[in-house]
Amino acid sequence: LCFKDAQEMLLALENDKAYTHWGITGQQVSGRDTCECRRVLKDFLKSKGDVNFVKIGVGKPVGYGHYKDLSIEHETVNKMLEWITERNFNVGAADTTMYMWGCRVGDPEKGNGLINAQIKDFKRTRDWDFLTMLEKFREVPTYTVAKRAGDMLARVIGDRKAGKIFDNSTYEFLVKIRALNREALALFVPDLAPTIRMPAHLFRHLCAQRLRKLTHGNSAFCAKFMNCSKQSFDESYGGITEGEVTEGLEELASIL
Repeated sequence: LCFKDAQEMLLALENDKAYTHWGITGQQVSGRDTCECRRVLKDFLKSKGDVNFVKIGVGKPVGYGHYKDLSIEHETVNKMLEWITERNFNVGAADTTMYMWGCRVGDPEKGNGLINAQIKDFKRTRDWDFLTMLEKFREVPTYTVAKRAGDMLARVIGDRKAGKIFDNSTYEFLVKIRALNREALALFVPDLAPTIRMPAHLFRHLCAQRLRKLTHGNSAFCAKFMNCSKQSFDESYGGITEGEVTEGLEELASIL
């Protein structure tokens, strides 16, 4: 494989009319989004000593940041979580943890995220619980978990001492999360539901939006809380808005 081969492969993928992907307008467009392929090919060529690897631009996935303003009122989200938990406690526990702490749901094939989290990496203390998991870019962050979510995870685990917290097929469990979340969206936010293409990842975005509001757009704090960089938080979940600046100034004025 050489640089010219890589170029031809990427062009063929981008022109493959058998596939569609989400474009920058939020609509499906023909061809494949080659961002991930570019990253893999670039890394491969670099590992093999081909100096032309630098010519392959990776960029961001098409549609990156498209859902950075996605938001649902906190009261509505709580009703959704209650409804989901009544129908499947394990799905409710996963959604609640993602909403409260912004962790990713994970990928069955890559073994990362909440659905692959291990019992041995869940630690309980008097005031807080701690959950360590493999994340998207091979990081292994530890999330500080409040007792509401921690109690739910403990109930899911029961008497088991080892294995995954959610003791089932990660792929089948992910399918359950997506399906039940879609039902909840259709019931509680029917106008928004058709635009959501990530019903499992949804609660990470909702966590980010709630944090932004609670901190008046303090994205440095939000990023630390969600174990990501400030730049990533601003790009994926949105920086401070003019409304949040105004709220922050009013609160500051009352204190000073």
